[in-house]
Amino acid sequence: MKLFCLFSLALSLAAVPLFSAAQSDDFNDNAVGPEWTLVRDDPATINVTETNGRVEATALAQSDPNVDAIYLSNGPSGFLLATDTNFTITLDYTFGGFDDSAAAVGDALGLAFGVGRDLEGTDSAAIGFGVSRQQVGPIVATGSALGAATRIDDAQSEAILQLFGPTSATLEVAYDATGDDLTLGLGGGASFTLEDTVRAVWGADDLLVSFGLRGSGFALTPSETFLDNFTIVSGRVIPTPEPATGGILGLVILVARRRRG
Repeated sequence: MKLFCLFSLALSLAAVPLFSAAQSDDFNDNAVGPEWTLVRDDPATINVTETNGRVEATALAQSDPNVDAIYLSNGPSGFLLATDTNFTITLDYTFGGFDDSAAAVGDALGLAFGVGRDLEGTDSAAIGFGVSRQQVGPIVATGSALGAATRIDDAQSEAILQLFGPTSATLEVAYDATGDDLTLGLGGGASFTLEDTVRAVWGADDLLVSFGLRGSGFALTPSETFLDNFTIVSGRVIPTPEPATGGILGLVILVARRRRG
């Protein structure tokens, strides 16, 4: 049974001077830093807000599955991750209480963290955790899963990493430049590796990062679902230019359903 997810990234690329650095954001200042652009389609229904020293997610049981609330790392002090060097990036997540009383079969809501090459998300990959409403025979129930998804030339594939995975853990995206392999998963836990793709197929010299929330049908309990402690553990960071304005980041959580529109 297909259960999970696609994370499409809206990204911009540019040739700029290079430098090596480790960067992190613990979100303790409760303000969107200059590293990030905050992209929100409808903050009244799906939102991420930097508060209480973390990025808290809120959601009402709205019906549009294509509503995003995203942190995108193309702010004026943002970064690109060079792909000629190994890199590892991590992000903590907690997925707390939710109300599924308004959820229909096929509805899903999830957090995701990933990287991508292009503005439209035609070449991208992500790791995510979320909940979905499923029907198996006569039984309709809500389940959760940790999943990975990739997109190559706008064609998507998904992989379930762990059904009913941990509701609180650290997501990790790691790149091996020698093998051209991108691994998405939990540090030391379940993972998926996209082999020989980032440079060989995507043609990506550098990648941008995004994380956030997407979905429909579920309402989140306030202050119980959040992301925290974004860290570039290792890698070569390239400063970004001014934020892109020509596209929207799409974080797509799919449960037995292809992306719409």
